[in-house]
Amino acid sequence: MGEAIAALMGRLGPLDPALQDRFDGLLLRAGFVNQRAFKAYEDAVLSPEQSAAMASADESVVTLADRGEMIDLQGAPAYLGEIDAALDARDAAMVRLAA
Repeated sequence: MGEAIAALMGRLGPLDPALQDRFDGLLLRAGFVNQRAFKAYEDAVLSPEQSAAMASADESVVTLADRGEMIDLQGAPAYLGEIDAALDARDAAMVRLAA
C-alpha cells in the first residue's frame, strides 16, 4: 500500500497542502503497522477460519493498492478514504481475532 500511495503522490503532484497532508499521513500509516493492534495479534493462536479472516483483510488492502494507478486527482480524496477504511478494518480484524 505504501508503494501505491507514493506512486500516486508522484504522479498527481504537486498537491495542495491539505491533500498532501492526507497522503503523508496514510503513507506513514501504511508503512508502519498499528502497534496496539499488532501486539494483541502477534501472539494469538488462530484457527484456520481466523487465519482466513485476517488474510481477507490483508487482501482487501492489496486489492485497493492495485487500483492506485487508475486514480486521478479528482478521485484521490475518495480513494484515500477507502485506504483509511481498509486499514481500520485490518486493525480491527487483528484485535478481534486476537481476543
